[in-house]
Amino acid sequence: MVPIMAMIIWFVISLFYKSNFKINSSKVTFKNAWILKFVRPFASLLIILGAAAKLMRWPYSDIPLVFGIGCMALYYSALCFVVEQNKDYLPDIIDDNIE
Repeated sequence: MVPIMAMIIWFVISLFYKSNFKINSSKVTFKNAWILKFVRPFASLLIILGAAAKLMRWPYSDIPLVFGIGCMALYYSALCFVVEQNKDYLPDIIDDNIE
């Protein structure tokens, strides 16, 4: 139950901090660009196919799930090298235009 709760907390936190980061294009190498463009859709496809196969109770359906999650880890590992914090981003929860 703990990994599920950690993933839910991570998802909720990522909703609020998504706009705070931007990709620094000067740090993107060819290898990182390839990973950023192709690995995430491939990992998403593997996770969706693995989950569908798991629902149908097919044998060895955990293999695409494991590879998909591993590819997502590779994607986010490559992303952490090219992302920097956006200094201009100031989240404003309260609307200042209300009088």
